[in-house]
Formats: sequence, C-alpha cells, structure tokens
Amino acid sequence: MANIWLPPVEYVETLPRATAYACLYFTDTGGRPFQLRASDRTELWQWPGGNMDPGETPWETALRECHEETGLVFTGEPRLLGTHFVTDRGEEWP
Repeated sequence: MANIWLPPVEYVETLPRATAYACLYFTDTGGRPFQLRASDRTELWQWPGGNMDPGETPWETALRECHEETGLVFTGEPRLLGTHFVTDRGEEWP
C-alpha cells in the first residue's frame, strides 16, 4: 500500500477485522518451560510472542517475536501446541 494519508474514516476501513498473535513454547534442557516475566506486571509470566504482521504466518511471527524479545534464534522443529479462536467478542467491530 502506498504511503498516502487517508481521512480517519477511510483509514479505519483498511484495518483488519481481527487480531492474530503467535507465541513460541519451548523448554530448557531440563524440560522446564521458557517464559518471560512481564515488564509491566512482574507477577505475570508469558511466552515470547506477539501480534502477527500482515502476510506473516503464525510460525514466522513466533520466531520473529522470540528473537526480538530474547535475542534467541530458535531453530527447532515447528510443532503446533494449540490454537485459540474467539468468535463472539460480545461487541460489534467498528
């Protein structure tokens, strides 16, 4: 998409209607899950991950986010751990 300014109403129409994210789950050599402590809530632990960029696959997102957040380059075999779909948000999307 060209870098042109759009009025707010037109810009909103270009936004995706859903948010997709992916994360990477792996363990250390002792089999313990590798997690990160949240910077804003230190009692919260999470897997390295984040929102998908346009055109990215979930696996690409997980690898990119893991590298961005930890500096680690994961080279293991991709395996699906789980999926999560939410269809009823209880509100209308704009």
